[in-house]
Amino acid sequence: MQQVVGMFYITWHSDENAKKKRPYSGDVTKVLSKKLDARLDAKNPLWKEGSYHWGEPEIGYFQSKDELELLHLTRGI
Repeated sequence: MQQVVGMFYITWHSDENAKKKRPYSGDVTKVLSKKLDARLDAKNPLWKEGSYHWGEPEIGYFQSKDELELLHLTRGI
């Protein structure tokens, strides 16, 4: 049986996103867990960030320029 591993990286999260207040609210999964109907309403106040993750990575949110995090993510491949 052949297994396939997929990796998805978003490289457009900039340094400005690292300066945002905590807790980080730019996560689609967290928004929809609060109000599922927000998926149908772009003007819902829960959509307050300019860009979003789809779920928090296992190692937490990180920037794509962090070489140690990328090494950690690719170690198991």
